[in-house]
Amino acid sequence: MGSFVKRTYLPILVFLYVCISPHNTGLLFAENPIVPFDEKVALSFSGKYNMGIFQQQAAGYTTDKPWDIGLGIRYKNIAAQLYIPISFNNDSFDVALNFYLEEMYYETFIKRYKNFHNGDNETGEYENVGLDIMSSGIMAGWIHNHKNHSLRSVFTMSEKQTASNGSLLYGFGVFYTSIYSKSEDMARYNERVHIVHFGPAAGYSYTWILPSSMFLNAGLSIGANLGINTNDTKILFIPQINPKITFGHHNTSWSINTVMGCTASVLLWSMDNFDVLIPATMSITFSKRF
Repeated sequence: MGSFVKRTYLPILVFLYVCISPHNTGLLFAENPIVPFDEKVALSFSGKYNMGIFQQQAAGYTTDKPWDIGLGIRYKNIAAQLYIPISFNNDSFDVALNFYLEEMYYETFIKRYKNFHNGDNETGEYENVGLDIMSSGIMAGWIHNHKNHSLRSVFTMSEKQTASNGSLLYGFGVFYTSIYSKSEDMARYNERVHIVHFGPAAGYSYTWILPSSMFLNAGLSIGANLGINTNDTKILFIPQINPKITFGHHNTSWSINTVMGCTASVLLWSMDNFDVLIPATMSITFSKRF
């Protein structure tokens, strides 16, 4: 009888011990996939390399690829960053403000680049210089798998993701774009064109957790915007695609990431009349938490 009791209850007692013992709970429950950092404030320093293409059927423009430097500050879930050109010789700037919550994120920005040209980068002989593009917008998004997937870990670096996983992303944005060119090849923009556009977007983001607290994230989102040229109230369609790759590392008191991405937009005035805007950036950001 005693042998039967031992055989029957011993496994149950072992199971209860594993469940109750604080030293053994890890055997049954996986590590929290998202770990916030204790520090509420962080300062960041960035370097960013810009390149872009604006292609019209009659002409193509590129940027002279200036380096920008950026300074940023984050308090809890709110992060702000300002980029200015190292050359300090033009009116270009890039300001961004981000709110990353547990399941929602909000991004607002305003950018201006006056350095598009159709000349020769090597000789410095630029013709028809003066393609001036300004854009701004506000976007809101929802992270489908927010309990396991963290965009804050990737971009604002305010927490750490500990397990590889991904999530669908859903969003909506309202944007403003203005374009001006004094080139005769781009007569459509000889008078500054003001476009208001808005629409939904959907995408997917996946983060691979690598050894030594490193991570690799790949994301892609696709948007469909309806635009209005406020100069003449003409309607246009603006599809967008936004690929992005991020590689980074989290330390105990600091983090660093490298982000490469672009937002390719097609200004579709009609089926046989369109312009293509592809601004691309590569940035490296060092963030120190306090």
